[in-house]
Amino acid sequence: MQLMRRFYLLCIFLFVPLFTDAQSHIADSLFMAGNYLGARVEYEHSIFSSELPLHINDLLLKKAQCYKAENDFEGAYQTLQRASSIENEKKTGIKILYESALLSLLLNKSDLALSHLEEIKYYFPDTTSRLLQVLEILSLNELHRWKDAQQKLQAYSLLYNLGLDDNVYSSMLNYVPKKTTTAEILSMLVPGTGQMYAGYFLKGLTSTIINSGLILFTIYSFSHGFYLSGAFTGVALFYLFYNGGAAFAHRLTEQKNNEVYHKFNNSIKKQLLEVNTVE
Repeated sequence: MQLMRRFYLLCIFLFVPLFTDAQSHIADSLFMAGNYLGARVEYEHSIFSSELPLHINDLLLKKAQCYKAENDFEGAYQTLQRASSIENEKKTGIKILYESALLSLLLNKSDLALSHLEEIKYYFPDTTSRLLQVLEILSLNELHRWKDAQQKLQAYSLLYNLGLDDNVYSSMLNYVPKKTTTAEILSMLVPGTGQMYAGYFLKGLTSTIINSGLILFTIYSFSHGFYLSGAFTGVALFYLFYNGGAAFAHRLTEQKNNEVYHKFNNSIKKQLLEVNTVE
């Protein structure tokens, strides 16, 4: 029995290159059937069996698609980073770098996305693609590089005669982000004003009322001899709300800035989607 097992394993390792294509077909069938885990296993088996770097890269692309189908973008990205000699095959190399850039953007790593796009320009300088240009614009937007993004959008619109409105960037070029330190200082000076500065008036007003009420309660308690309740209720709660209000103002300021960025970036995405450039 043990001898037969050794013989079986020997056959697998000796003749596995002959079955690589068949193995890949099995994986393709599993992928089409929606069995992404099974397809990944089969693709990995084919990768292990192959000795040709370019063939391995094609298999890595397919395995990454399995991860993407499962919304595991990190898994897909890490799979593509195993590719080698991408500069030797233009079609496959561009696909790997484009997918790497796209996955980086989906993982909120826009600087990494731009890095992969620069690799495409370096290895394949004659490559022109609307999808690559769109991806670059979106990445620049996420990095808040408004001037660069505006120039790219303008060039993109002129190249394909799309009539896109790049003047929308003027709102972001003139936008002054709210400062978290200013919000904290205002909250420490007058509780609630930091939240109002961040753009949340009602939240700030509520904070002002609560802190004012606690101050009045503390004063009333001490003036009437209720020292324990004044100290352990009034002062303690005021301390918590006072410090918590400053931290809350910090978070709200970041939230307000992010809301502005997100709304603007979505408006650009909408423009690009309307001209059918994103598939």
